[in-house]
Amino acid sequence: MSPLPREVESLLAAIVALEAGRSFDGNAPAATLGLTSQLIGIEGEPGDGPWQVRLVARGAPRIELSDGPLLGRYWVGAERSGEIVVRVRDGLLDSMEYAWSGTEPVRWPEPGEITVG
Repeated sequence: MSPLPREVESLLAAIVALEAGRSFDGNAPAATLGLTSQLIGIEGEPGDGPWQVRLVARGAPRIELSDGPLLGRYWVGAERSGEIVVRVRDGLLDSMEYAWSGTEPVRWPEPGEITVG
């Protein structure tokens, strides 16, 4: 395990902040606020592809969220050329993936490029 690259960490933090601001769909708002505490010292390792990162939130408190992707949709740009999907497993941040359409990206998007749908 190693620290997340700065661009991945910034993007993940922005998405967690957006998710924590949702009042929503069967999950208690307090549960999503707990995601923020998991960012402290979060580490990662390569996933199955170049645009996938496995996340490891060591020593972080588990939260009561269902396994699977966060419920928000986090699109890249107004034209929705891609989507960032963050998954939770056993109450912890588990992975982040950049799914795109068209040409493969050359970098992770910046937080300001994310639109919520």
